[in-house]
Amino acid sequence: MKYDEFIQRVQERAHISSQSEAERATQATLETLAAYISPKERHDAASQLPKRVKEYLQRPASRPHGNGSLDDFYHRVSVLEGVLVNSLKSGPILH
Repeated sequence: MKYDEFIQRVQERAHISSQSEAERATQATLETLAAYISPKERHDAASQLPKRVKEYLQRPASRPHGNGSLDDFYHRVSVLEGVLVNSLKSGPILH
């Protein structure tokens, strides 16, 4: 899958209004996820993604300070993305 197609799917599934918002959501989510998983898991996941997207998994956000809960994950993504946590939880892409 190509980068533009991947971002378009994120945009459609998350009901995001612009491509730039979908790009921010993708980056925030994958950089946060990278902080929660092992280097091998990051490598395995990145191998399935377009080049520009896989880069987000190769530069994890700082290690989680919280308890590693789903709420902590949502909070970290919301900070990186610059959106409210409730808007993340209501989006279908994260369910």
